[in-house]
Amino acid sequence: MSSLVTAGWESVRRATTEDEREAIYRFRYEVYVHELHRRIGGVDHERRMVRDTHDESGGTIHLYVGPPSSIVGVMRVEPWAPGAVPTALFEEYSMAAFPGIAGLATAELARLMVRPSARGRLVVPSLLRASYELLTRDHGTQLAFGSCRPGLVAHYNRLGFRTYEGRLMPDSEGISLPIVMVCADPEHLERAGAPMADIARASFGPAGRPPLDMAPYAALFRQTNASVVTDATQVWLDMQSELMLGSTEAPALLAGLDEGVVRRLAAFGVVVEVPAGALITREGHVERELFVILEGCFEAFSGERVFSRMNKGEAFGEVAFFRGGGERSASVRAQTDGRLVVLRRSALAELGRVDPAAAHTLLFNLARILADRVVHLGASPAST
Repeated sequence: MSSLVTAGWESVRRATTEDEREAIYRFRYEVYVHELHRRIGGVDHERRMVRDTHDESGGTIHLYVGPPSSIVGVMRVEPWAPGAVPTALFEEYSMAAFPGIAGLATAELARLMVRPSARGRLVVPSLLRASYELLTRDHGTQLAFGSCRPGLVAHYNRLGFRTYEGRLMPDSEGISLPIVMVCADPEHLERAGAPMADIARASFGPAGRPPLDMAPYAALFRQTNASVVTDATQVWLDMQSELMLGSTEAPALLAGLDEGVVRRLAAFGVVVEVPAGALITREGHVERELFVILEGCFEAFSGERVFSRMNKGEAFGEVAFFRGGGERSASVRAQTDGRLVVLRRSALAELGRVDPAAAHTLLFNLARILADRVVHLGASPAST
């Protein structure tokens, strides 16, 4: 094993042996199965590993932080030469939307996870920095694709990724969004404060290779009328126009909150357009996001039983928000095409820091929504 990152960052190692790879697969099992209760492919319960076909392909790179006996973070990197992306992944990531992609070196960054006790350290930034250096130095990678749950978009934006006009990526847990890091765009990586910004400046520009011309991709990253909106101002405008904020018909979640408070919440939100039939979140899955409906009809269910149907202005996700483990108590799917605001739990922590009274009001609103649902459902576990 060889160390890739030092000097102020976590030490990142590249797995070169079968023992190292198996240690990574066991670590995945701890996080995906034990902590997050994920239902994913490649789970081997007997050996307590998570491994799929991409893990053993010839060009796949496995990175990890910590000794093999006590790993604290991992990531899989799969680089492709121009025109060599597997068809299934090319379609899954909507890569055809990128003009000239057949002539670009690309990669997938996947299976990124960190042990709970190491969250807050520089594990993720170090893994991304190491992968960026490997990809740009050894493979000439210009676009690195990945995916994330809606509630994590803001986090990945700060790491240098961007959402784009690609299709949602439904799976057994709900919806994920395609994201991309334009490796050859040092200006954006510097604006975002991405951990690899200094490497990008040295690699692309006057002293290195030419950066990628971003003009052909401008429409892919627009925020107005996009299927995924991350810009705080646009999220606020969407909430204001759809939810009649400031009126007596404002949604129960936001009752009693003034414009400034809702703007702060919008800064922690993302607007997502979802198609009819899409699973938004699954019963038992661990996540703490709140969802507010801007358009459409959604239903909460468990097995064959439908607990409730929800429409514009209603919120769901309050049970997992309050539960210590963060497990969803029901699944939710879209009955019609719709749009959702997804709010991270961290929004409440930030609100409590700057405006404790407003945070108290928001918590009271959430508790009232939960109580109303319990009464309506005869105290059965009906919310999510």
